[in-house]
Amino acid sequence: MAKEGAADESFRLLPDEHIKWELRRLYDRQRNHYAECGEFTRDSALLMGEDSWTIRPHIEMGGIMFEISAPSTDGQAVWYIREDGNLWKGNDK
Repeated sequence: MAKEGAADESFRLLPDEHIKWELRRLYDRQRNHYAECGEFTRDSALLMGEDSWTIRPHIEMGGIMFEISAPSTDGQAVWYIREDGNLWKGNDK
């Protein structure tokens, strides 16, 4: 119960949090694809399925490695996730 006169504090995600969350979802789907098929895929449409997405991911692959990326909300950087689950923001846009 809120105290009388208390400020309305609503929780808001930082602008890029939805991008990071969607990259993590794609990471999980890529790992599941590997477990089922024995290889990673470059096909983002296959990983995305019929779900609703706000990002347009780019997938790079090499052997048993992959990297999925999407631009930051402000378009000034790129978010990446790779096969080991490491997620980072790069300023190379």
